[in-house]
Amino acid sequence: MAPGVKHPPKLKAAVMAALMQGHSHRATAKRLGLPIGTVKAWSAEAKATAQPVEPVIKAQIGPLILEHLQEGLLTLKAHAQKLRNPAKLKDLPLTDLVEINLRYHETVYKLAEALAGGMDAPAEDALEPIEYVPVKP
Repeated sequence: MAPGVKHPPKLKAAVMAALMQGHSHRATAKRLGLPIGTVKAWSAEAKATAQPVEPVIKAQIGPLILEHLQEGLLTLKAHAQKLRNPAKLKDLPLTDLVEINLRYHETVYKLAEALAGGMDAPAEDALEPIEYVPVKP
């Protein structure tokens, strides 16, 4: 959209959701076709107007976050086991194998990068959910 044109509220909501999931400004802008400045401005605006999370709510959310991370790691482990088992691999199309392998290695690299940078500086898209979606021929 041209400068000065109002963006749809759903687009702004999609940007906020991506940022809250841990995606970087750059990746979010690229994925949604927006200038990075727009994404950064919306992020800064949201941070300036954000209300602190009540301690009780924070205590309730913490275990959910840990559970989500645990499920993601278990999914990664299942993918890795599948890639090491020739009997399970023989029935999968090559495109599916490539997709599983790429997602696994990409996620492991991004998680390692995020851990190296600390929790305050997550790697670009390190927290992206991992989902196996079969590729249809």
